[in-house]
Amino acid sequence: IPNPPVVISVSQDTGISSTDKLTKDSTLTITGTGNAGDTITIYDGTTPVGTALVGPDGKWTVTTSVLADGGHNLDVTATSPLGFEGLASSAGFWTIDTVAPSQPVLANNNGLPQVTGSADPGTTVSVVIGGATYTTLVDQNGNWTINLITDVPASGTAPAINTGTFPISVYSTDAAGN
Repeated sequence: IPNPPVVISVSQDTGISSTDKLTKDSTLTITGTGNAGDTITIYDGTTPVGTALVGPDGKWTVTTSVLADGGHNLDVTATSPLGFEGLASSAGFWTIDTVAPSQPVLANNNGLPQVTGSADPGTTVSVVIGGATYTTLVDQNGNWTINLITDVPASGTAPAINTGTFPISVYSTDAAGN
């Protein structure tokens, strides 16, 4: 019976952090090591979603089949050339989120320097005005506000807002990076 394979990495973590196991990619590439000649199988629960042979150097790479949006408990097993399957190693619980958030709504902002609107709760809204990009987190009620005088732009230089008309672009990003 082969030893459990060693999982070295799972790529495509596009979430807020590189370790939150949240991704907008519906296929994952998993790498690791094992015994040369063993067959590696990736399971989503009890369903196989990818296989590969361990190379002569003891390394393997598997790209999963397309995973549906939602949670996936991924385990990895090795099966010897004689057909004996060993114990599983965990590749972790991954959340797939391929759905982009709704386009944020910009409220009537005749009262600059404050820009307000609504968007999906928990998303990050970016507002581009005068060459500067401001970002803010949408609250649990779906509201967001950016103050062009007190808030610091995430990039670019804050425009001089005295008088005049300023084009405003607004977009949002969810925790998976959509």
